Amino acid sequence: MAEDRRVRKTKKAIQDVFCDMTKEKKLNEITVKELCERADINKSTFYLHYRGIYDLADSIQEILIRDVCAIIDEYPFEETISKAPEIWSRIAKAHFKDSNDLGVLMRRPGMLSMVREFERAVIDTIMNKFVEAGIPADSELYFQHHRNVTFVINGYLGVLREFDVTEIETAMVEVSKRLSTGFIIEI
Repeated sequence: MAEDRRVRKTKKAIQDVFCDMTKEKKLNEITVKELCERADINKSTFYLHYRGIYDLADSIQEILIRDVCAIIDEYPFEETISKAPEIWSRIAKAHFKDSNDLGVLMRRPGMLSMVREFERAVIDTIMNKFVEAGIPADSELYFQHHRNVTFVINGYLGVLREFDVTEIETAMVEVSKRLSTGFIIEI
């Protein structure tokens, strides 16, 4: 069943304020009381949706992982490199386009566990595509793909951490193009 529009609006307001607060504070310094004051909601409203700040952070992480993995799942495994610019452009547009988007949280201090969970979920999603395509998980070919996918995903996460949100889509697409052409750079 779809969430009520008012519930979505309230959760979005809570998430936006949370994202703003992570610019100023570490996760363990954010309080429900201050978040509710800034979001102009009662604490009881917050607790209708989340058990606490860490539950909110986990919820955002789950949304981000679900949405990114759903995009990746739309592509067959053999297109994960050739269509990488398109895939990462869609991912950037989904959650990395402005300073209030969920993906920006991965750039904040104290969010390393979110980055690691995100990394693991994306790598697993891609590697599951190889297994579904018939590549045995205990084969040398699987190992080679796993190593390369891990390298590439860590590269994308590096782009997310290093570039301003206005540059992320361009940077991710450029990295994708370079990966699909073997890093050939015209001088």
